[in-house]
Amino acid sequence: MHQILGFESTENRKPLWPLRAMQPGPALGYRKRARLRSNGRDLGFVNSKTKRLAPIAQCVVLDPVLQKRLKHLRDALHTKSDPTLMGFYDLTLRDTFAENAHPGLSELRMRKNQPSPFEQACEVANLAMQDTVCEMAEQDNLGNAGTLELFCGSGNFTKRLSQHKDVESLVAIDVDNASTNMLSLKSLTKTSVHCVDLLAVKFDWNTFEENLKNCVVRRLILDPPRRGYEHLAELTERFPSIESIIYISCHAKSFAKDIKDLTQQGWEVVETVLIDNFRQTRHYETLSRLQRNSLTINAK
Repeated sequence: MHQILGFESTENRKPLWPLRAMQPGPALGYRKRARLRSNGRDLGFVNSKTKRLAPIAQCVVLDPVLQKRLKHLRDALHTKSDPTLMGFYDLTLRDTFAENAHPGLSELRMRKNQPSPFEQACEVANLAMQDTVCEMAEQDNLGNAGTLELFCGSGNFTKRLSQHKDVESLVAIDVDNASTNMLSLKSLTKTSVHCVDLLAVKFDWNTFEENLKNCVVRRLILDPPRRGYEHLAELTERFPSIESIIYISCHAKSFAKDIKDLTQQGWEVVETVLIDNFRQTRHYETLSRLQRNSLTINAK
């Protein structure tokens, strides 16, 4: 894995290609969303090994607004002490749930186990990721190129890409219908939005290709889930017009597997950027730009 992430070996730290690391944003008070669990009385996080709830009084990495809402929710649950309130609760800056210092029992029951739409937890780090993707799209030297974005969600990167001078047309695809509906409502210029089961074992390539009939794809941008994207290698074989890939990953192991598959196909990593989203953890986002090597291009 050390080679995929840009080093010759664990002993030799000489980079195999340009590698940058970024640590944007504050160390505390940055998270704009949180999912906490309750046993009906206490509120906190579940230990992954013991499966026991670890109650918390405060969470210093939360945005100050959410810290206040956390206290309201914690106090309300502790007061009610009702087993029917067992479950998870999402806190986000978009949602004013728990803004009230005294949410009632019916409100607590209604908001239990209601997942909020996904959004990046750290705004400063997210802006750094968006900037990096846009820079990589400019650096691939494709000019005004047709671009395919996979796992677009509700448009975290899509809006910026739709305004990019080097994006001629943009096809944005995600697996979640609610997310693509939200994105469609934004009516972004030169962008078509589609919902496709990208993770299906028996992938429907005919439907997928139909969504791309009006776009000659030369640039692929993808931000897959933690499992990676098992159809990536076949996708690049079916679309030889793709000359550049920008891969955004939240899981190093699946990223390494996908990149290894691509390099065996004749792709080469041009640059990798590591972004430290959460200072107190080992988690980081990996952004990598790949291009077909000259031998592969000539063979085609």
